[in-house]
Amino acid sequence: GLKPQLIGLLELMLRETPLDFGVAWMGGFRTNEQQYEMFKKGASKADGFKKKSAHQSGLAVDLLPYINGKVDISEKNYDVLREVFEKCAKDLNLKTVPVIEWDKNHFAIYG
Repeated sequence: GLKPQLIGLLELMLRETPLDFGVAWMGGFRTNEQQYEMFKKGASKADGFKKKSAHQSGLAVDLLPYINGKVDISEKNYDVLREVFEKCAKDLNLKTVPVIEWDKNHFAIYG
C-alpha cells in the first residue's frame, strides 16, 4: 500500500545507508480501522477518521534500525537513518515531512 515514490526512496536508502533497517509492525500502509486501533492504543495522534495519518495514504513508514541483526533503537541510529532519508529524498526530488512533526522512527514524504 505504500506509494511508489516512497518505495523507490526506501530502495535507494537501502543502497545508501550504512545501517540495515526494516519496517516496524503496522509501520507501513494502514486502513482507517487499523489507524483507529493505533490511536486507541495511544500509538498515534491520528484517529484515522477525523484526523488522518500519512500512513493511510501510503506516504509514511516507521523504520527500525538493525545492528548485527538486532533492533537497536538508539538515537544515534535514528539520526543516521534520518540523514540518509533526507539525502535520498533530495536526490529523488521528494519533499519530506519536517522530522519535528513525528516520532523518531517515523519517516514521511509529501504527496
